[in-house]
Amino acid sequence: MENYSWPSPRTLPDYPVKTKPLPRELIHAVGVVVIAWNEIEETHLDILRGLMGFNVGSYKFRMGSRILEPMGNRQRGDLLRGLVSEMEIPKATSAMLLAFQSHYDICLGNRNLIAHSQYIEEEHGILISSFKATPHISARYIPDDAEFWELTISDMRRLSDFGAGIVDFAFPLHSPEPLPDIPPPPRDLLRFLEVHKIERLQPQSSKE
Repeated sequence: MENYSWPSPRTLPDYPVKTKPLPRELIHAVGVVVIAWNEIEETHLDILRGLMGFNVGSYKFRMGSRILEPMGNRQRGDLLRGLVSEMEIPKATSAMLLAFQSHYDICLGNRNLIAHSQYIEEEHGILISSFKATPHISARYIPDDAEFWELTISDMRRLSDFGAGIVDFAFPLHSPEPLPDIPPPPRDLLRFLEVHKIERLQPQSSKE
C-alpha cells in the first residue's frame, strides 16, 4: 500500500508507549493467517449450505444462514459429519467431505494457537500461552523463521483451494464433474510444537 507507514499496535500518537513495536514481518504473517482462516470458514459455510440445499438467492439460503452462522466451528463440524453419515452420497464424495472437515479441524487449532498468541521478546520466538487457574502455564514457542510461516500459510491456502473445489464441482452431489483431489493433511501445530510448563508468577503482597 502506497504511503503506508506500518504503524505498530504498540505505538500510539502522542502517547508515551514504553514497549518496543512489534516486528513488521510478524504483524504481516499473523494478519495473513487470520484473513486466510476467514476465507476457509466462509467456504465451510458454503459446503454446509450446499449439503442442506440452501441455494444462493433463495429464501432457504437466507434462513439457512441464520441457522448456520451463529454456530461455533465445532458445532458446524459435527453437523457436516452428521449430514455425511445420514445422506445417500457416493463413497468418494463422502471421503472427500470428511477429509475436508478433518483438515479444517487441524487448521482451526493452528489458527487459534496463532491468533491468541502473545509476543514476548525471547530467543525462542512468540510465546503462546494458555492461562488457567493452575500454578503453571502451558506454553508453546512459535519458531521465529520464515519457513514456519510459509508452511503454515501454505497449509491454509491448500485447504481453501480444496474447499473451493468442493463447492465448484461437488454440488449437486451426483454431478458428473470430477471431484477435487484430497490434498495431504496440514501440520498440526498442537502436536508439532513442544509444550513447555512455565511457573506462574505469584503476586507480591503490598505489605512486603
